[in-house]
Amino acid sequence: METPSGDVSLSPTPFSPNASRQPVRYRTSCDHCQKIKIRCSQGKPACKNCFNRAIPCVYSPVRRMGR
Repeated sequence: METPSGDVSLSPTPFSPNASRQPVRYRTSCDHCQKIKIRCSQGKPACKNCFNRAIPCVYSPVRRMGR
């Protein structure tokens, strides 16, 4: 498309919301270890603490803190 001054104008590229998204980050410690504030061995599928207590070991995504 040419403008009256003879310059060629380019149409803006469409915005892609998925292009700027970052991958989901997960916590380094599981939910149980985080809750009771103990060191997590970060084992998969279950850390040592959860395995010894026979409880499900769940790693939740990091929540973004508000400002």
